[in-house]
Amino acid sequence: MAFVAESPGADIPRHVVLTLVVWAVWVAALWLGFGLKDRDRRTDLAFIFFVAAAMRATLLFTTPSLSDDAYRAVWDARLVHAGVNPYEYAPAASQTEPYRDDVIWPRVNHQEQRTPYPTFATLLSGAAYALLPERLVAMQGLAALADLLSAGLLAWLLARIGSDPRRSLAIAWSPIGALHFAHSGHNDAIMVAALVAAPLLLTFGRRYTAFVALGLATATKGLPALVLPAFVRAGGWVAVLFWAATCAILTLPFIRAGLGLVAGALTEAGGQRFNDSIYLLVERGVDLTLPGQGAMAANAVMAAVIVAATALTAVRTDGSPRGALVAGSWVLGAYILVAPVVEPWYFMWLAPLIALELLRPGARARSLAVLAWVWLAGVATLTDLTYLPGGASFWPAIRAIEYVPAYALLAAASVLFLRQRREKERLERHVPASQDFIGVGQGG
Repeated sequence: MAFVAESPGADIPRHVVLTLVVWAVWVAALWLGFGLKDRDRRTDLAFIFFVAAAMRATLLFTTPSLSDDAYRAVWDARLVHAGVNPYEYAPAASQTEPYRDDVIWPRVNHQEQRTPYPTFATLLSGAAYALLPERLVAMQGLAALADLLSAGLLAWLLARIGSDPRRSLAIAWSPIGALHFAHSGHNDAIMVAALVAAPLLLTFGRRYTAFVALGLATATKGLPALVLPAFVRAGGWVAVLFWAATCAILTLPFIRAGLGLVAGALTEAGGQRFNDSIYLLVERGVDLTLPGQGAMAANAVMAAVIVAATALTAVRTDGSPRGALVAGSWVLGAYILVAPVVEPWYFMWLAPLIALELLRPGARARSLAVLAWVWLAGVATLTDLTYLPGGASFWPAIRAIEYVPAYALLAAASVLFLRQRREKERLERHVPASQDFIGVGQGG
């Protein structure tokens, strides 16, 4: 990570190679760490989090070069502290002229649109800005701390559900998370921390507080609203009111913007395309036969897949805190597969799922499926090559390297899961009644 921190983004091919190397080290750490025998777990956890903190420290004071999102966060926070609503005015609006400078404002992305970030993300950026005004490191530090918090909460959750807390190295030692959060300052780390906090609170019976955490996650990124049905069986429908109240309360400081609260997000989502897979195939395929209708068809397929995934996971979850997080994670995974924009750090949304399912005894199919996310988390770095001059020509090869193995793993996992399910049903049909009675009587 120290080598990656020297000049990430300045020499893109070098950056990609080094990132793939540290990703390979992370994969090896997962393979070895998930197989550790019981020993002094406290010592192991201390080592895991010492390394995690060191990884992020090497990146924290580097100037973001892979993304300009941190500049937008500083700009929004500047407006908030000046009493200006960032949901009312775009950076290019004349009303913001008094707040422009020569350092932050020129690097703010999409200056024609109002802020796309939900309200909790904006409020936290404002809090970080209050501590370190006009400093990019404020946003980097906020994301890095949230990333470490995610790892800590995951370790606690794993211990609470009887699993090995050392599996938290799925987040703690992820170079992808460290790079895109501690270096680039993306607020997805806050969303992940809140998502992990929700099932942890459920293990203590704190149903309503768990849904407040889901509300914080939703008010950070928006997408966690999709995982809400996966948690309903564990928390109950009344708890949903706490989620709704949390989301509503967090909009109050900016309520004067009205529909402007979502205008930036809708504008940003309107026409962008990056690293899509199913969306691209549907769009191009439909355009061949019905020119100009591809995007509409792709959006329809995306909506149908997300609704189906949300409904299926809500029905199939077992009602446990662990089951809620696993089900919700698969909904986010389904979204990634059909989304028009898939950034490399999006795969960190699935890091808790990797910790819960990878190499889990008796869950070969699920472990195989999770390997798809492990693969994508690393090779998605190849998309940075498209920023080189003429780099757009790399897209077909990059998508093939990314998605062909990933979809093959998901397909193989589905076949294995169905085969195991049929075998289980066959065995259940052929168990003699006397044996079944004995099993029940013994608590089996």
